Amino acid sequence: FDIFPNPTASGEFTVSWADSPIKSHRIRVYNVEGKLVLDEPVLGGKYTGSLPSGEYVIVVEDESGVTSRKLVVI
Repeated sequence: FDIFPNPTASGEFTVSWADSPIKSHRIRVYNVEGKLVLDEPVLGGKYTGSLPSGEYVIVVEDESGVTSRKLVVI
């Protein structure tokens, strides 16, 4: 999956997947302390959200596994 823009100054970000737009995903966002700040099911090819300044780990889970990426909000 991809996250853009990264880093982001506005706090808004988009997570996108290249696979089928009907595929189900779960997105979880953790702050640097490891606290879960977002946990949502997503159906489709992208998710758009907003976070306050900080560093985060975005975790995407689907039936094929779990992948994570870092997001920086300035």
